[in-house]
Amino acid sequence: MPDRMYDIHLRARLCKYLATQGGTIKREVSIGNTRADIVRMTNQIEGYEIKGDTDPVHSKRFTMQIEEYSKICDRCWLVISENGTKADAAMKVIPNWWGLITICDQIVIRRMAQRNKLISPRELAGEIWKVDLVRLLRSNEITFKGGLPTKRAITKIVAEHLHINTIRQEVIRQWTDHKSNMRPQDLGKRNIQ
Repeated sequence: MPDRMYDIHLRARLCKYLATQGGTIKREVSIGNTRADIVRMTNQIEGYEIKGDTDPVHSKRFTMQIEEYSKICDRCWLVISENGTKADAAMKVIPNWWGLITICDQIVIRRMAQRNKLISPRELAGEIWKVDLVRLLRSNEITFKGGLPTKRAITKIVAEHLHINTIRQEVIRQWTDHKSNMRPQDLGKRNIQ
């Protein structure tokens, strides 16, 4: 093992482990206003935030990531190296329902992630492309008056009329089917190669 465990080392080890757990694994998935390092999808969505030895767990950025993951993911995990006292500090920062995985010579689940009770149906529906939101409404025989509303309006209708499990399965279908995890609104923000 290297002296320091960087994101790249932790990510490789975690992906190898998750591949044995089943489901579909995606890297760098847009969720809310951030990007999840890794998402594993079965019939639920699990988000994994990786912090290498040089990445702080006490930061505004990480606080924002926790908030964004918590709106979308059924279970959330923080993944860090076993080096030093970072695990103790992390336990004080992450919500008590988040899981904690440490990686060094082996992968250790320090705390199991619990089911997230804070998921926002509206935020979850916001992860779906507009064309898929319209298809989802039509397939559930939900109509809207007038012309085609804005994505924000359609998202609100979906969140108010469809069960969260239906919304979740559509997000999983979309993230699994699309080659890119980039949403249309992200395309102008990042240099895609």
